[in-house]
Amino acid sequence: MTVNVIGSASGTAAVLATRSYSGITDTLVIGDANNRVESTGSSSVTETIPTNASVAFPVDTLIELSQYGSGQVEIVGAAGVTIDSPGGLVHTRTQFSTVGLFYRGSNVWILSGDLG
Repeated sequence: MTVNVIGSASGTAAVLATRSYSGITDTLVIGDANNRVESTGSSSVTETIPTNASVAFPVDTLIELSQYGSGQVEIVGAAGVTIDSPGGLVHTRTQFSTVGLFYRGSNVWILSGDLG
């Protein structure tokens, strides 16, 4: 069996950096590209995806969002940002849920994972 590890020519696993926050609002930043963003608060959180004009994420960027605290994370797009997701769901299901954002370009993101 062959295992391809993304981001690593040597075959070793790439390590994701984690940015944690506990506030009730957060906006993705360029440093979140291909990394993990973790909400640790007990109140509901709004995570905003900025437009490409504000933060120029490269096409094919992946961002992992985790609800580590008890506060559900709702993912919203700034004006002009489209979020495509199964069933139109845009929030984490429960504590310890993880979702992924994939940037297709032209302010279009795909959201998938443990949505509720």
